[in-house]
Amino acid sequence: MKSTLNLQHLPSEVIINCLIFLNIEDLKACRLVSHQLNTFIFDSPKIMRKFKFNLQFSIKSSNLDNSEDLDTSVDLNSSSESITDLQIYELKDSITQNRQFSTLIKDHEELLHLWNFMDSKGHSVRRVNLNLNRFDKVSWNILEQMPNLEELSMSRQLSNIQALPTTVQNIHNLSRLRILTINMNTLKSFINSTKNVTKLEKLTVFISTEDDQDILTNFVAQQRNLKELKLVFDSEMTSINFPSSDITSKVKFQLRKLKIHKDVIPNQSSYFNKFIESQAEHLRTFKIDFKPDEQLCGIIIKKCKNLTKLELSSESNDDLFKNINQIWKLPSLTSFKCDVMENPSFISMMTRFPNVSMLKAGRLGLIYGTYDKITEIKAKLMMSHHYDCQFPNLKTLHIGNLLGIKIDDWMKFSQKHKNLEHLTISGTFFCDDTAFGLEHLRNFESLKTLKFRGRDIDCSMLRMVAEMI
Repeated sequence: MKSTLNLQHLPSEVIINCLIFLNIEDLKACRLVSHQLNTFIFDSPKIMRKFKFNLQFSIKSSNLDNSEDLDTSVDLNSSSESITDLQIYELKDSITQNRQFSTLIKDHEELLHLWNFMDSKGHSVRRVNLNLNRFDKVSWNILEQMPNLEELSMSRQLSNIQALPTTVQNIHNLSRLRILTINMNTLKSFINSTKNVTKLEKLTVFISTEDDQDILTNFVAQQRNLKELKLVFDSEMTSINFPSSDITSKVKFQLRKLKIHKDVIPNQSSYFNKFIESQAEHLRTFKIDFKPDEQLCGIIIKKCKNLTKLELSSESNDDLFKNINQIWKLPSLTSFKCDVMENPSFISMMTRFPNVSMLKAGRLGLIYGTYDKITEIKAKLMMSHHYDCQFPNLKTLHIGNLLGIKIDDWMKFSQKHKNLEHLTISGTFFCDDTAFGLEHLRNFESLKTLKFRGRDIDCSMLRMVAEMI
């Protein structure tokens, strides 16, 4: 008699040992195929550890055409202890489709369902990502049921906070907070309700109005353990007034990383430069998406002696070079990036850096000479203008696209860098003969890793690469 056996017919201990070796996608497939396997997956601590950074508690699964309530197919009581990450989405089905264990909140009934569930199970949640258009009292109550919450992220979709309590008691242990909301009242309401949050180590905030900067200044001043600060300014803002007052004497934290994203060149307040100067000796990473003024450049060069990573953005290389032509004196700098590296004087300065091994650029061109210390290059666009250079110790090259480089220059580059081990091309390939350009990949004799991530890569190109290998 012929019988058909599958995985679920094996003894439970054998099933668990088999499931341990499956990846997340395979485990998801098992969950959808067999209700019996659900029990093994969610009852086994060894398997649930795989879901530590991937499991988002779901009220509905948007991966199925006919979404089923997960609480009918999974024993929530057995699985809830391992839920450490919670994502709540209020987006269209098409956006959340294929997102693993997405949560789709459609109305208050389901939000209340989550509230009731978290009443006894929220203690295990460590990270929450909110992609809601509104944030009301129910949402606050859900957060208050997570006494061990460490990370909270609120997306730009959030534009309306209502019915907030005076203070939120149970999130005082937050170490990471991310608020990317376009509504000033949202930021104000949230910060006013979280005055007891003083242990943040990482803070990311989107700033859209001048008033936001006042609110943020007071909030930052009360932090004691802040290590990383990232400010994202709205493109319509013309000035940076953070901090809006002199808080340097009140600040107890020591920043290690500071990133400021700004699309247009702003006016910088004196308080901003004074704040940077007060943190200068502690900074290890400093990234600014605007041209620093002369005073700030002076602070960077003279005060940031422990800086290891510096990233700048500027539309005018000539003006910027005048202010930072002594930047090579930074003794600890190992990574340097500027969006436009086409100024010969700017590039020649690279030879003077004593420790820099990583070179980042938006457009990489007009380079000549030999750079012994550079082992890694990342550039969005590789240009051909007077391209005559050599990086004898270059091991890793990540290029956005090669549209601006001629085949002959690419051939010369590949012949000079036979020791290259890792090559990634993530955008458009060559403007000339692509096949001939691929042929020169043979010149990288030590190549161990080759990655194509661009949309222009087709099967014929991959076939040519395979034949070369």
